[in-house]
Amino acid sequence: MKNIRQYIFAGIAILMLTACPSDPESETQSYTQDIMLPSTASEMLVTLSQLKTSIATVENSASWLSVEPQAYYSSGSPKVKLCSTANTAKTERKCNVTITDSSGDKVVLSVTQQGVSEGTGIDDLHSSQTDKPAYRRQ
Repeated sequence: MKNIRQYIFAGIAILMLTACPSDPESETQSYTQDIMLPSTASEMLVTLSQLKTSIATVENSASWLSVEPQAYYSSGSPKVKLCSTANTAKTERKCNVTITDSSGDKVVLSVTQQGVSEGTGIDDLHSSQTDKPAYRRQ
């Protein structure tokens, strides 16, 4: 009889624990941050103010962009350094970088790198079909 009571109380305790609502503070959050890079090869330090703990993972599939987590100190927000190669095309290019902290919160960086403007690309220097010299003697 004593064993049956223990099993009943244990079963009730398990039901009560599993029926408790989850703590809203413990749910993970997801944020988006837009980043614009120039067409030239560049570096940018990005502060991830939405994240409160150290960076656990970085997901990036763009070959033209590298993402380097920086040292994290508990007194500030995590940071990443973005390093891009030059975009020699006239069209912009885009990618998403997903950064997750140790608590499971995520920031998706929506990165856009500008294309080369008209007249600034190396191909534009060679595209003129003229026999005229670039300068004239006075």
